Amino acid sequence: MKDAAGQPIIYTYRGSWCNEGYMTQWNADWRITGAQGTLRWDGGEGIHCQVIKPAGTHGFNSEMEEVSVPRLSRPFTGHAAMIRNFVDALQKGEKLICPCDDNIKSLAMVLAAVQSAKTGQKSP
Repeated sequence: MKDAAGQPIIYTYRGSWCNEGYMTQWNADWRITGAQGTLRWDGGEGIHCQVIKPAGTHGFNSEMEEVSVPRLSRPFTGHAAMIRNFVDALQKGEKLICPCDDNIKSLAMVLAAVQSAKTGQKSP
C-alpha cells in the first residue's frame, strides 16, 4: 500500500491478550505515527494527539505538544454500532463495516502462526 505521494505505508502489528497489568481494551491500543507526530486511540474513549512543537527543539526527541482531537457524535458506538450496521445491511442492503471477507485474512494469519508453532517452520 502507498500513500498519496507514492511512498510505501508500513504497518506494524503487535498484540497480546495475556500480559499482566495495563490491560488493553477489547478494541486494542492503536497508534498512527508520522513524521510530525502521533495519533493514539486507546480502544475506548481516549483519543490523543501529539505533534512536534513548531518552535521547540528538534532532534532525537523533539519537543511535543498535545493537540485537541474533536469527538465525533455518533448515535451508536462499540458493539451496538456493529449490531446496528449488521441489521442495516440485512434490511437496507448497506455495506458492513467489518465484512467477513476482510476478517478471513486475520484468521488465516492466526492459523498460519499456529501451524508455524507446531512445526517450527515458517508458514506462508
